[in-house]
Amino acid sequence: GQEYFFHSLKEYFHPEKLAKDLALAVGLGILSLTVFWGAYFSLRELLEIDEELIVRSTGEQFGVTKSNVLFVAPLTIFLNSLLEEFFHRGFAFGLLVKKNRWLGYLLPASVFTVQHMLFIYKWSTPLKLTIAVVALFVFALVLQAIYEKAQSLVTPWVIHVIADIAMMGIAVWLISGNRDSNRCDKPPYTRCDHQFARLSVKTGRSNERPIVPTATPIAEIISGSIML
Repeated sequence: GQEYFFHSLKEYFHPEKLAKDLALAVGLGILSLTVFWGAYFSLRELLEIDEELIVRSTGEQFGVTKSNVLFVAPLTIFLNSLLEEFFHRGFAFGLLVKKNRWLGYLLPASVFTVQHMLFIYKWSTPLKLTIAVVALFVFALVLQAIYEKAQSLVTPWVIHVIADIAMMGIAVWLISGNRDSNRCDKPPYTRCDHQFARLSVKTGRSNERPIVPTATPIAEIISGSIML
């Protein structure tokens, strides 16, 4: 009954081990956040994705809009990540790795990756999907290794939470409309001038800004997904 349920939870989470591994979990979480934000903002010009399509698809797929994103974000960060850790690491990895180490590592990580790719494939090109697949798969392998070492779901969950803070931070930034500062119909026009300069080199046309401005594309999350 209730006693068995809480005993089972303790077997997965081992909260008494948190103090020992908390520094490692927070450190790796901050590292993942730094890598995520660093890659996003440094590659946003190179990995061009239509930000309007991202926001529209997010609303259509998940019902996330400007009015509810601040409510959805905490649920994604804390609850969704906990459920994913329980299933992918605690259940799937924990069960399979005892039977076959290779299968235990590769299958849950593959399922984790495919699950998130279903959320973002509409937004991306083959190149961006490849980058996302590699990033998600490596992230899953790291979480599995951490879980195996710590023997507690709390440690990979803390890492997952911090990574989701990075992802949802950008999602909130996009959906809340702050991306409008990067549109070519709003000053400053520096980034737009750079975009049109590259266009003029490719086409041989004038570098003059068109009358009807277009939005500067923006790199989407690697990992991402709206539900990391």
